[in-house]
Amino acid sequence: MRPGKMDRTVTIQAVTLGPPANGDGVPNETWADLVTLRAVKLQGAAADTEHDEIALTDTRVKLQTWYYDGLSLEDRATYEGGAYQIKYISEIGRRRGLEIHIEKLGDQ
Repeated sequence: MRPGKMDRTVTIQAVTLGPPANGDGVPNETWADLVTLRAVKLQGAAADTEHDEIALTDTRVKLQTWYYDGLSLEDRATYEGGAYQIKYISEIGRRRGLEIHIEKLGDQ
């Protein structure tokens, strides 16, 4: 990985559960920033799909970034103004970097 090619930023967020907002006993779910990483975009694709007769655009992006310990599939990523679900994480070398596949479904 060459630092000069890392022209994108991705913020990793983790869910936090707070006290119930409206007294119904369901915890209030919010997302807190864990880390902001420099990244290089390896691949990106958008496809139109139909769910319940509604056309949606699914966006998939493959990123390569520096290694961050503790990243899991339960976290999410914010990238170019949108919230993305982390679908795949692969370690590059021995804690040298990560390849992260993220997906944004419809209007998330």
